[in-house]
Amino acid sequence: MNIEHPHIHPRVLELRTSAGFEWLLSCWQNPGGARRLHEQLKPVFEATLLSSLSSPPMMREEVNRHRAGVRLFVFDEIQGIAGGLAQLGFTPYGSGEEAHLAPAMKVLAEDAATFGLAIPPNPVSSWRVELHRPDTALENINQEMSEKMGADVWGATPGGPSRLFAVYADALFRVNLQPDLESLDRFVELVSQDQAAGVRWIPPLLFQALCDFVGVVATEVSNDVEVQWALCRTLEGRNHTPPSLRLIGAGEQWEVPVGLHLLRSLVMPQSTQEPLSVWLTKQLRGTPTVH
Repeated sequence: MNIEHPHIHPRVLELRTSAGFEWLLSCWQNPGGARRLHEQLKPVFEATLLSSLSSPPMMREEVNRHRAGVRLFVFDEIQGIAGGLAQLGFTPYGSGEEAHLAPAMKVLAEDAATFGLAIPPNPVSSWRVELHRPDTALENINQEMSEKMGADVWGATPGGPSRLFAVYADALFRVNLQPDLESLDRFVELVSQDQAAGVRWIPPLLFQALCDFVGVVATEVSNDVEVQWALCRTLEGRNHTPPSLRLIGAGEQWEVPVGLHLLRSLVMPQSTQEPLSVWLTKQLRGTPTVH
């Protein structure tokens, strides 16, 4: 992305709407067609979701916030835009909340001006992707985990987040999670959603617990590979680095971006997935994942 004159606004706003909290992405200028829009929007979209999913438990308001969707304002004409955005789950909508969104529009105009751009007073088109909420029981677990984990962050206590979730899984769902490949897929079944469209939200601390469990299972099922957890860090602007593992074996080491993989396979719209156990087996063999 050209940061000096970006087509996609590098800053993501947050709105409180009638449905709940929603992120607002914006496209200031036609980046060169619908395909280029998709290419430039996707990393911003993914980074927004992944940063929220990587929030530490001490940020209780963030990890327990009621998310409802992601909006996109486009301030230029782009031919074939619907097809490019459909791949990310966006559909057109008429907000009916223009007055409510006026403060956000003012911020967008001011931000655009800092890049020497002037945007129309209203978007040329507006788009939205729904965020599907998980079962209430999972949200309650997420809230309790945020209270019990305190200042702990992902990677500081390898095995800790998944061990805590396993207690809830046994007590509430009568599921006994063991550090094996079968339990890894069972974990996925407990926290994921089977939706054809929209963002399939997983509460942040459950998402992190699943990432942690990937490392636990990897440690148990492979005698030839050492597994290391990378510490999640909070960056400037309330952004957070995602869960990641480092595998070391046979004189080599390779990074496994487990958070990014789970985002793309379990959370993002219209994603396809192989069983997580199959994916992990490939990672332990040093087989890269292609997205």
